Amino acid sequence: MHNTLWIVALAVLGAGILAIELGISPAITEILAGVVVGSVLDFQPGQYLESLASLGILTLMYVAGLEIDLDLMRNRFRESVTIGFSSFALPFTSVTIIARYALHFTSMQSLLIGIALSTTSIAIVFPYLRMQGPLSETSKGILAAAMVADLTSMLMLSILFTEISKNAVILVGLIIVLTLLIPKMGKRIFSHFHGNAVEFEFRIILFIIIGLAIASEEAGVEAALVAFLLGMITSGVVVGHSDLQEKFQAMVFGFLAPIFFFWVGLTVSFSEIASNIGMISILFVLCYSTKFIGTYFPSRNFYPKIALEIGFLFNNRLSLGLVAALYGRESGLLSDKVYASLVGCILMTTFISTALLKRKKHGRWKKKKK
Repeated sequence: MHNTLWIVALAVLGAGILAIELGISPAITEILAGVVVGSVLDFQPGQYLESLASLGILTLMYVAGLEIDLDLMRNRFRESVTIGFSSFALPFTSVTIIARYALHFTSMQSLLIGIALSTTSIAIVFPYLRMQGPLSETSKGILAAAMVADLTSMLMLSILFTEISKNAVILVGLIIVLTLLIPKMGKRIFSHFHGNAVEFEFRIILFIIIGLAIASEEAGVEAALVAFLLGMITSGVVVGHSDLQEKFQAMVFGFLAPIFFFWVGLTVSFSEIASNIGMISILFVLCYSTKFIGTYFPSRNFYPKIALEIGFLFNNRLSLGLVAALYGRESGLLSDKVYASLVGCILMTTFISTALLKRKKHGRWKKKKK
């Protein structure tokens, strides 16, 4: 166990350094580190690593839910819905149809592949916009559109792949109760325990996340979806305590999320990717082009000067796409080869988008300098 811990720690550390030097999302290098370690060293993850990875995806989806600002979406309703829904709908429809009738997957497999390759990563969109400076009205509109795209993909995954059962109905009822109680009670509780040495607010959040995850498993509902909804429900309380949000994000992005992405890489092998390069290429070209078209043309109506940049930015797929792919693998709906193809395609779209955004930004800087 000690040797495996050293390997995980060194791999994650090296992946982080490489990401900083290359100027790309650390999730890409962390997944690739997992692929390399799993393929070259024949690394077998223990139960402890899988448990940490499960906690990583739950907390990562919770943080993603925190970023969903319903007030911002309402205030920027027209552009956010127009751009966000189109950005999801066109690639989802196109990929689903091609997967079903050209690649000959089943209807449910095709729908899941369509969802996985239609997402937009707020975890990349938000930091990118913040790097440009304080959020302007334009940046807020773009962020709201990304939120709509993410929320639509999660709703589709929930509606299409959640079986209605007695336990599922009870879970939905519990979530509704929390939605009504948390905004008021949460603020009182957090204010009362604010600044304590035992980080009580932090413990409450972790307790609720893990508790709902256990309840989700019993109800046959994807726990990551429930964590995402919980993030939305508690965002008004947590975001109001900036120090709490910063501590939580530090734990997630500094420790748990890297382990999750590394573990995802361990579930994929070079041989599976190489043997399906044809499928990966088809899916990549299709999902990237349709996502770009579905984002670029609506963006021209609201932000004509930066529509091209938005088209590249929204082609970043990571957390939500991986959640959909993992669901397919763990439920037995997708084979290991198809799962590996989806992970490979998600990595390619994110890497290409990052490279294109950097090139465009550098070109714009050079033009201004002249």
